Amino acid sequence: MPFPALNASDFLGLGEEPSASNWPFPILDPSDAMTIPDDTAFTDGSPSLDKTGQWQDQGTETNHSIDMSWLRDEGQQSCTDLNTTPLLAESYNNGAPDHHSSLTIPQQLNNLPTALSDFFIREVIPLYCAWDSQSNLMRVVAESSWQSSKVLYHTMQSMSAACLTSVFPELSTTAIQERLIALQCLDEDDPNTAEYVEARLLATVLLCHTASWHDPGNLAKERYHLTQRRVLEWSSTSGTQSKPMVKFFQTAVDYWGMLLSFFTDVSGDPDSDTLIGPSEPSNQSVLHPFVGMAGETVKTLTDVGNLVSQYRSRASSIRFITEEDMTFFKMKIREARCLEKRLLAYTPADTSKIQDTGDPRTTLAHLAKIDEAYRCVGLLQIYRVFSDLLAERYNPWDANHIYSARPPSKVPSKAEKDYWLTSLALYTLELLRDIPFESRSRCIQPLILVAISSELRRMPQDVTSLGAADEDSRYMGQSIIELAQARNFVKSRLSAYADVLPLRKVSNILELVTSIWSALDEGESDVYWLDICTRKQLNTLIG
Repeated sequence: MPFPALNASDFLGLGEEPSASNWPFPILDPSDAMTIPDDTAFTDGSPSLDKTGQWQDQGTETNHSIDMSWLRDEGQQSCTDLNTTPLLAESYNNGAPDHHSSLTIPQQLNNLPTALSDFFIREVIPLYCAWDSQSNLMRVVAESSWQSSKVLYHTMQSMSAACLTSVFPELSTTAIQERLIALQCLDEDDPNTAEYVEARLLATVLLCHTASWHDPGNLAKERYHLTQRRVLEWSSTSGTQSKPMVKFFQTAVDYWGMLLSFFTDVSGDPDSDTLIGPSEPSNQSVLHPFVGMAGETVKTLTDVGNLVSQYRSRASSIRFITEEDMTFFKMKIREARCLEKRLLAYTPADTSKIQDTGDPRTTLAHLAKIDEAYRCVGLLQIYRVFSDLLAERYNPWDANHIYSARPPSKVPSKAEKDYWLTSLALYTLELLRDIPFESRSRCIQPLILVAISSELRRMPQDVTSLGAADEDSRYMGQSIIELAQARNFVKSRLSAYADVLPLRKVSNILELVTSIWSALDEGESDVYWLDICTRKQLNTLIG
């Protein structure tokens, strides 16, 4: 395994993996009414959390760094009653009798909320972001606001608990309950007056991005346009000083839209202008922790996803074709041609003019390769769904001319177009091979790996050509070996990622890739990853 698996015992400072007998979590009844910390706790005194996880006034001076010594030196901490220590317990049992008070609570649990908050800051942020340092705006907002924002606090608790459920299954209840509390905070508060706007927006984006952590099929698409409008409203009233933060949230919503777009058309929101689409080129590229330097490519890929969704939705509903259908498809081909030109004409950012990430594990070179890989994925989708566009530029595969569409040398056969697309998929995979798994950019690679997996097909002549005598046939026969190696790389990278971020959705992604290859190997024609995804009911945010 190229990267160590998640060891929650180490992160929580426990000397050994606890057993069920010495790690008893309260069993929370889903029928119990949930409450959140009293609004009276949020006064003009700017509340904070003390080290035991309780809300307190600003009058009590607190250290914003999180002291974990109590967790590592259990002998120095006396056991405290569950009702007076964790905010988590107060959240569930506020105003209700404590039906768990008879339990003997180990010292670790008395400070579980603080441990989960520390775990989020130290471990979840680096796992969630493509790069991480003190200039990571997600980290900046989280570290400065988690003690004063209810919704962000509970969001952090939920995400931390979700990351640890594979090692501590008891935390799955905590993860779900904390998420529900965060959503309750989000829905009850007035967005214009309630909380620090950056904290609220970050919590909103994280809650929606991670809905699939708890239920892989939950894409939270119903909140997408609302969040989009909130960012737009804020950007229209914010000053120059807030521009970097506004851009951060705009790109975060763009990334979310890209992940959604292949499963549902997110282009239509009549109540607001869209954030998606080409923007004015800037003189200086800004790194984003969710997409690196691929901000503009992500916008184009979102438009590609929307186009594919619209096309597939219309095509699947047609029984007898009409002139209106023909007009629709011609319009979509024109749109696809425009997107192809945008991808071909795209000028990558000059890394010499971009400030370094400050993260030794994710270099600018890694992020540049991710940007190009996303660009290739966009072309793959266009040429697979609208194959006439590939025919219009077809020349035998040449990696030096991927982005320069020359006049066609011939009318390609279906096999020749398939071979060209497979070659582009292998080229894209080589970009990822050059990035070590330890690079934090691994968190934004799954969509690339899935999108190219349906092009890793072997040609009918591959197996028979392995033992051929002539040179041309032997060359074709080598492709089956290359494809086998490519599939192994995809599977090993996704498997390793599942160990680092052990969520059920990652297992679903692995199952999707395996199902795609099974369909290809069984001789199914025109296998497309989104079709398999729908057929197997494996829709999830692949990122």
